[in-house]
Amino acid sequence: HPDDRDRIEAALQQETQGENFDQEYRYTRPNGENCWLRSQAFPIKNDTGDIVRVVGTVEDISDRKRVEDERKQTEAALRDSEERFRRAFDNAPIGMSLISLTGQFLKVNACYCNLVEYTEEELFKLTFQELTHPADLAEDVEGIRQMLVGEIRSFQMEKRYITKQGAIVPVLMNTAPISDLGGQPLYFVEHIQDIRDRLKVERMKDEFISVVSHELRTPLTSIRGSIGILESGIFNDRPEKAKQMLKIALNNSDRLVRLVNDILDLERLESGKVQLVMEQCQVASLMQQAIDGVQAIADQSAITLSLTSLSATLWAAPDAIIQALINLLSNALKFSSSGDTIWLTAEMQQGEAAEIESRTSKVRRNFKPNTQNSILFSITDQGRGIPADKLELIFEQFQQVDVSDSREKGGTGLGLAICKNIVQQHGGKIWVESTLGKGSTFCFALPLIG
Repeated sequence: HPDDRDRIEAALQQETQGENFDQEYRYTRPNGENCWLRSQAFPIKNDTGDIVRVVGTVEDISDRKRVEDERKQTEAALRDSEERFRRAFDNAPIGMSLISLTGQFLKVNACYCNLVEYTEEELFKLTFQELTHPADLAEDVEGIRQMLVGEIRSFQMEKRYITKQGAIVPVLMNTAPISDLGGQPLYFVEHIQDIRDRLKVERMKDEFISVVSHELRTPLTSIRGSIGILESGIFNDRPEKAKQMLKIALNNSDRLVRLVNDILDLERLESGKVQLVMEQCQVASLMQQAIDGVQAIADQSAITLSLTSLSATLWAAPDAIIQALINLLSNALKFSSSGDTIWLTAEMQQGEAAEIESRTSKVRRNFKPNTQNSILFSITDQGRGIPADKLELIFEQFQQVDVSDSREKGGTGLGLAICKNIVQQHGGKIWVESTLGKGSTFCFALPLIG
């Protein structure tokens, strides 16, 4: 065979020098078929040491070579399969483990270790029973029993693991037995997937549906009741009462419109369907337009609006910033009384620390905008204040300091969530400082240009 010819010729040359010959090589038959041969030979010398003849054998080893090749191919395929399994196991984006029939960990991947906060060596000394929340253990063990007796082929459940630090992590677990050729179970392969985010979204969805259902049902019931009374003719001869019923229906219709508009605004902002168009904006102009938008409401309630502006340029979406300012001013107006003052101020912030001195408190907040300098807006009221445990939650959807606020103050519970989304899309940060009985200061900082 051409691929073996040089090697064999070199070995034959060594044979003429007195060395033994022992080679395996391919030989091409006249019909073109290749067969494997093994040749062994040794020289016979005379008394003077000269080679007088060579004695040798040739054996057809084609069958043996075929078996060896098949074995090598099988071994290579097995190694490749094992390597693919190892990579898939170790690099899987979900937790994977091999567990003995009695619950000991035999093999775990990095994702599994990260989820339960144990090292691989630590897990090898533990059982899955020790990591499982006690309230979930009975269901888990029953699933194992059903697989071992052949009642089910695999088992899935939502369960809780207890991490090394004592935290409770909810997971979606899938388990299946691995058996030998005779069908005898050897161990279990288990997949676990962290479902904390999914459960959080489901809770938020349920809360959203519950709140929206309530917020829609309340004004709709009021509108239906008012219109029903008018339609019955009870107040045909009492125009003042009829007017009152119409006013109730109109107010609740306005409340519905505000709720739907706020939901749509928030959905568009969060989904990214509406991209904010940034441009150079004058801070003073934005603030004045916001004041103009709520001035009539302030005048009607005998509340003073105090504006302290400055000359600076922002890179921002003007309509969105005006909407955020109006939302915050409207919120302050709802919780202010006749004769109160609301202060809207803007100041330049340099460096990473933003210090706000308001009429309610002196606050230092660490804030790192996209650029070194930023504009800090603050809206201060003299209202009832916000409890400390509500300061972070107040910017979430449908969060109210008092559950009766939406009914008494006319809010939808979405205004502050819209403000938060607008500020974050500008690369800024929003927060609130408050003292019960004295008032609140809502602040947001935006990066400055120009």
